[in-house]
Amino acid sequence: MADIKDQVLTELNLCRSNPKAYASRLEKTLRFYKGKVFEKPGSVPIETEEGKENVQACISYLKTSRPLPQIQYHECLEKAAQDHLNDIGPSGLVGHIGSDDSSTENRIERYAEWQGAIGENIDYGNSTAEDIVVSLLVDDGVLDRGHRLNILNPDHILAGIAYGDHSDMGVACVIVFAQNLEPKAGSSRSPNKKVTGSKDQKAPPAKDVKPQAPPAKDNKTPAPVSNQKANQGKPEDNKPQGKAPLVRPKEEPKAFDPSQYSRPGFSNHDILELKEAFDLFDSDKSGSIEPSELKNVIEDFGFDAKNSAIFQMISDLDTDGSGKIEFNEFLDMISGNTADENSMEEIRKVFNIFDTDKTGFITLKNLREICNDLGEHYSDETLKNLIVKGDSNSDGLVSFEDFYYIMSKTVL
Repeated sequence: MADIKDQVLTELNLCRSNPKAYASRLEKTLRFYKGKVFEKPGSVPIETEEGKENVQACISYLKTSRPLPQIQYHECLEKAAQDHLNDIGPSGLVGHIGSDDSSTENRIERYAEWQGAIGENIDYGNSTAEDIVVSLLVDDGVLDRGHRLNILNPDHILAGIAYGDHSDMGVACVIVFAQNLEPKAGSSRSPNKKVTGSKDQKAPPAKDVKPQAPPAKDNKTPAPVSNQKANQGKPEDNKPQGKAPLVRPKEEPKAFDPSQYSRPGFSNHDILELKEAFDLFDSDKSGSIEPSELKNVIEDFGFDAKNSAIFQMISDLDTDGSGKIEFNEFLDMISGNTADENSMEEIRKVFNIFDTDKTGFITLKNLREICNDLGEHYSDETLKNLIVKGDSNSDGLVSFEDFYYIMSKTVL
């Protein structure tokens, strides 16, 4: 088992040190897809949830990601990973919560104090290091791509890995990540000792909790769940976990300063208005637009938002490789579009979203409907002021020409 653990660490570092080059490994897998069925020679066909499009989006994401520091092995994290594998392996459990209700954080704290970021990835059924890492990167069916983000988190510079038998999935690989660790003095707990909980805490049988994959439509062989990760169907379980420093000074929230985001052709007032538009997407007010937020807004407008398309959009705009769109990147997109030959067509698409009743004009009623759909509440006076700013002939309507002028800063 030691060899494959070393190989997994090597694969992780190959991906982190040169994501663009590692994308070629994923490109080689594209030929094995027939629709949503992944049929690699010598393996049982697997029906995926998202198919080839998601793999292509992952390839694009890797090609635009920046190189990261290599991950260093840490014994305490390997012990934490081994504890969890010893727990879920014989019992057939899946997920990040142990039979004793222990979390990733709890298991790390058996051996070390930690600060900064921690995370945990679990892969089932793959027997080679490359298959394990590729499966976690693709993250089929997991909207927030928590496994991929764990691997490409710049704060995850330490890791421990456990690999072994799993009674339902064949094999499992547990990877525990961390940023800063201080081993506990005199910790003698052996990672080879199985972690057990009380009878009242024992998790239900695996058959009641394990995720199920639908049968392959084009193949009589039922699709196994071997490539499904620990948080299948529950993306929130796999989000990178973090712990604040023991002492953190309180900071007053800073007022938004548009002068720090200056762009040619845009006044401070323009920047403020664009920040308001950005905040409509940034529903949790974190300062960045996440895939789930972008998907929700697109669906609110009545469009079908496929996971692969969402991540392709994020990848196209995400210049720093964070997996999110920050306001700077949002501004770059807007200011870049103004000089693009196809900007009129792109702006028309946005105009059509606001023109909900397809009259060829944006009205007060349209703005009110959009705000209601997004859960935002503005007074009629505020919305009327928006109409007045864009209405060139004072008829109470914003035409496409008005809208294009506002967006492009160019008189047609």
